This record gives sequence, C-alpha cells and structure tokens, in this order.
Amino acid sequence: MAAPVTADVGRGCRHGLRTLFVGAVLMATGTSVLAAHPDPPEDVDAFVVAPRAIVAESVARVIAILNEAGLSSPERRKRIEGIAFDVFDFTTMSKLVLARGWRTFDASQREAFIHEFKIHLSRSYGSRLDRYQQTDVAVVGTRLEPRNDVSVLTRVVGGQYDGVEMNYRLRERGGEWGVIDVVIEGVSLVANFRSQFKEVLSRGGPDELLEQMKKKNATAVRG
Repeated sequence: MAAPVTADVGRGCRHGLRTLFVGAVLMATGTSVLAAHPDPPEDVDAFVVAPRAIVAESVARVIAILNEAGLSSPERRKRIEGIAFDVFDFTTMSKLVLARGWRTFDASQREAFIHEFKIHLSRSYGSRLDRYQQTDVAVVGTRLEPRNDVSVLTRVVGGQYDGVEMNYRLRERGGEWGVIDVVIEGVSLVANFRSQFKEVLSRGGPDELLEQMKKKNATAVRG
C-alpha cells in the first residue's frame, strides 16, 4: 500500500512530531496522497495532521514497549492492548466487521459483541506486533480515503521484518479520530474478522457468534 509522493505535511508539524514522539521514526518526506474522493477537505495536509499525530504517538508507545528489556510476552501484549483501547474505535469497527449482520443483532447483543470484539481485536493486534521487537517504525505518509477517512502509512525499519507495511485507517466521529482498521502485511484486520464471523453468523446467528467469542476470549485469559 505504498503511495507516491505528492505533498509535504509541513515542516513545523514534522518538527513537533519528532520532538514529541521520540523513538518513532518520522520520515522527513512524509506525504499526503489524495485518493479519489467526491468531497475532499479544502486543505488535505492540514486535515491529516491529527490522525497522523495519533498514529505517530501510538507507534512511539508501542516501540518503547517492544524494546523494553525484561518484559514477558504476555505483559508486553497486555500493554499494547492498552494502547489499542485508547486509539481504536471499536463501535465503528464492530459495524464494519459485521457488515449487514449488524442489523440482525439487538441492542444488548450489539453491546455484548462490541465488548467481546474489543478484547479479541486488541489481543490479535498485540500478538501480531509482538514479532517486531528491536525495530523502529516509520510514518511514511497519509492518504485521504472515501468518507473522509485517513490512512496513515507506516513501515517497519530494521530487523528481519524490515520494510513490512502496517497502515492504519482512521475516521473522525464526534470530533475525535479513532482507528477503524489496520492493514498488516497487506491483510486487513476488519476484512479478516468479517470473513471469520460471517461463516459463524450464517450457521448459528448472533448468539452462536457471541458464545464462540466468549469462549475464545476466556481461553486466552487462562492462557
């Protein structure tokens, strides 16, 4: 998902991010790419500053945890889960994951799904990142998406996974930006979960899916 260079985010913003988020590698040629969009913001570079900063800060926190000596894998993943709790928009992600299936859930089932999905997603995200120890992550650009979402493009620097891309898609809701998808090594977490959950929903409906998620999350806690 690498994108061509079309515009600079701004020298002042880059300097501030470097100062604030020590440990994250912010590329001096960070880019904003305008995707096909019916009604884009007038100033795209200004529009993407907030989501870019959120990802840069989160990346810096994750890198610090990954590189902290003496942490066990469970403790490391637990701390990364905490970061996910801070920056992910679990309600929007739940709707995207369930797609049309969202309408088959009643209010209490939706609340239960968001709760279980929050646990499931944060653990999946943390376990995937656990492999990137002793590396840095560069924020290499941004891209405006449909619905005025913003994808923040990042790339692993160093180690055996050098060059691997982890791109974060954010959406503004209620005046706040939240991550609504992560594409790691070309694989969308939302699309991956949607495929898994769709099969369960087609067999047993919301109750079956919730029961399976609860069992899986309980097993992960015991593990």
